Amino acid sequence: MPATAIDHLVYGVADLDHGISDLAGRTGVRPAPGGRHLGRGTANAILGLGSASYLEVLGPDPLAGLPAGSPLAFGIGELSQPRLVGWALRTSDLEAKADAMRAQGWDPGNIEEMERETAEGTRLRWRLTIRREESQVTPFPFLIDWGGTPHPSTSAPAGIELMDFRVEDRRAELVRRVLAAIGADVTVAERPDTAFAARLRTPQGTLVLD
Repeated sequence: MPATAIDHLVYGVADLDHGISDLAGRTGVRPAPGGRHLGRGTANAILGLGSASYLEVLGPDPLAGLPAGSPLAFGIGELSQPRLVGWALRTSDLEAKADAMRAQGWDPGNIEEMERETAEGTRLRWRLTIRREESQVTPFPFLIDWGGTPHPSTSAPAGIELMDFRVEDRRAELVRRVLAAIGADVTVAERPDTAFAARLRTPQGTLVLD
């Protein structure tokens, strides 16, 4: 396994049930319920993308009970339509990779522990980098280490393959420099705002998520 590899892409939706049904219709594979991120106001579903990676469909958790207007990760509480809002790189050395990113001019944030319970009752635990402004969408990946927890892709619905992934942002040169420092090989292009595009091979043909 590469030192850093795409772990998962985050696809933000305003309503999780609707997002699951929409993706099932567009891909021919239905994302499986993942679980709730307790205390964070979000819940997810997952879809395997091959090569030990997956698509995380992330939406507001209606059972969270957070005050109205509470900021949610990647700003998903304010989405008017589904879109890719973030991505994660997998590594077994969070501290060193985070330091390498900082040395190139981007602070990925603190390393924190998180957990969720799957629909089958399995407790998943992982460590990841989280910025204080986590409701903002940035072109930079966050870093994740699953440790001894089974990777979500092993139980995710299969049949879809990630063909390529592209990051676009006005800070393209900085993004390339940061990614090179941690050994990540991802296409980066320049544009005025932040955007992502993932080309997927599905049972229903090629689909581009952006």
